[in-house]
Amino acid sequence: MAFDVRFAGFTLEGVQVWEEPFELKIHSEEFPRRHGSIVQKVAFLRPKRIVVTGYVAKSTEALLKTYLENLKQKFVEEGRDKLQLRDDDRYLNAILSGFGFRLNRERAPLISANFSIEFFADDPFWYDLTENVDTKNAIGGVITPTTGTLTLTGVVPTVTPS
Repeated sequence: MAFDVRFAGFTLEGVQVWEEPFELKIHSEEFPRRHGSIVQKVAFLRPKRIVVTGYVAKSTEALLKTYLENLKQKFVEEGRDKLQLRDDDRYLNAILSGFGFRLNRERAPLISANFSIEFFADDPFWYDLTENVDTKNAIGGVITPTTGTLTLTGVVPTVTPS
């Protein structure tokens, strides 16, 4: 059974597999140390590679090829955008890194294709579609202008502009 995958507001037809190959360990990235600075060794999550595969069928081969070419073009034009799995109001920032399809005639009378789309999510964290806004005012009251006085005691030499 197919499920919803959306990229840049476009819903993919016939997605059957969402695959996220990942390593179990968090790898540390080492940054070069510079003279006079201290750089901590910090562990970072690696970027994600997501492979989405599925099946799409059309009534003619021309319609199928047109659909697949339009799909590829749409993803290439969008660049980096929101990738959603199902409709759970979460997304990854991703970019298309691979696209391929295989035409087949095994499911008559329709002409079908298996497709594979690979996304690269350089930021491996899921984000909420609805932004959380904190409405608290950081300043406790109304800011009023402050006045002060400056007294010169004659100890510091001053220059009067001409």
